[in-house]
Amino acid sequence: FVFVSDAYDAMFSEFTVGSGGTLTAANGSPFVFQGGNPAINSPYGIAVSPGGGYLYITDAPGNTVTAYAYDSAGTLTELATPLPVGTTPESVAIDPSGRFLYVANSGDGSVMAFAVDPNAHTLTMIATVATGGGPSPTITAVAVDPSGQYVYVANGDDGSVSAFRINQASGALTEIGTLKTGGASSQA
Repeated sequence: FVFVSDAYDAMFSEFTVGSGGTLTAANGSPFVFQGGNPAINSPYGIAVSPGGGYLYITDAPGNTVTAYAYDSAGTLTELATPLPVGTTPESVAIDPSGRFLYVANSGDGSVMAFAVDPNAHTLTMIATVATGGGPSPTITAVAVDPSGQYVYVANGDDGSVSAFRINQASGALTEIGTLKTGGASSQA
């Protein structure tokens, strides 16, 4: 399945992938997100669990992240009430093991770390860290490297990328440093 958010219409879509990569809308797609009012709730970032079957969607104006399950037919089920996060969560990423989820909050320049319950796939907050992107970083994206050891955050307004080391036991983040896209850097 492929999942796509449409923040401006408060909808998200689900597609099946056919031969040659063709996409077909799943039954009922597009779906109304959290009531369908884009001024109050709009899907923004989507992360799919590495093993499939679960996805996490950030709600930029609602300042939440929501966990969903989907079955082999693509039927979606919300797993728990939306969980509060920082201001204007724009991006979300999950580590390759599926144990930790990271939400980038554009409005307050923070990254929140969550533990993913291995059975229920619900979230428990671990910690919040600020990026090294200055007083107004406007985080636009978060990514976990394929080894699951590092998190990288794009600080849009600051023109930099912050790097964090993932504590493999807890999922907490420790900042390694921030690199300006123009070449100047600061190391933590």
